Amino acid sequence: MTAFTFGEATARVLAQAAREQGGGAPHRAHAGVRRGSIEAGTFEDNFFAKPGKGECDRLIRMARVALDTGRRVKR
Repeated sequence: MTAFTFGEATARVLAQAAREQGGGAPHRAHAGVRRGSIEAGTFEDNFFAKPGKGECDRLIRMARVALDTGRRVKR
């Protein structure tokens, strides 16, 4: 099993996402690009997901139940 640093793992995931999307959108002419930057729209949609309807409420409810249970056990 190979161990990767966080940076290496991130680079591998980004490279795979770029291959799956066909390399991303072309750069605008004369636009400044920083070394190592990620093009907008190539990574965020694959990595971040919107929570489903009611998911946040469900998670908050579960957290409150866990806190209440912990307080009862503590007493």
